[in-house]
Formats: sequence, structure tokens, C-alpha cells
Amino acid sequence: FGNYETIAGTYSDTLTSINGCDSIVNQTLSVLSNSSVNLGNDTTFCAGNSLLLDAGSGNSYLWQDGFTSTQTYLVTSSGLYYVTVSLGACSATDSINITVNPIVTTNLANEIVCQGDSA
Repeated sequence: FGNYETIAGTYSDTLTSINGCDSIVNQTLSVLSNSSVNLGNDTTFCAGNSLLLDAGSGNSYLWQDGFTSTQTYLVTSSGLYYVTVSLGACSATDSINITVNPIVTTNLANEIVCQGDSA
């Protein structure tokens, strides 16, 4: 066909050969919804916590580890995380950089300070 169609439906066109013979061609067009994914902005959190990434709706999921094929992914360590979401023949990919800060520990000893002195 010579036309570009973006709406689902059945389209017909008449083709004429150089000998003058006509042919009617019918074409059914299915328009698939675009797949999309948004893991959000890069994020920082403290060790001991976690972040659940949600890739949204789709038919299949492929996370950076190559093994996880679920809609959600539990993050507990720093790194670049990405997912490809497929919906029919369409797919989309997004990534997020996660930084996990270590827990700061301090050891404060008990001190005795006389009035007028400083510690």
C-alpha cells in the first residue's frame, strides 16, 4: 500500500498491473500498545534497607542478572539495575543506578568532665 496507517482496521487497495488487470488487496492492521517502563530516578539508601523496583505491566521481563523474569526486583546492594519489558512484539528498557551507603558506627566512651572543663 502507498498509505501509512496507524489505526487498527482492515484496509483495501486496488492494484493495477501494466497489462490493465486489477487486483483488490485487503490488509488487516493490528496496532499494539507501546511497551513502557520507568524505574524512577537514581536512588541512595542506607545498608540494611532495601528497594523494590517495579517494571510495570508487560508480558515478559528480563532484568540485568539474566535470571529474574518477574515484574518486581528486590535491591539490597549498590549497582546499575536495568530491565527490558516486552508487551507482545514491542519492548522497552530502563535503568537505575542504586547506591547503598554503609552504616556509620561510632564508639563513644563515657567520660567524666569537671565543671568548667571541656571534653
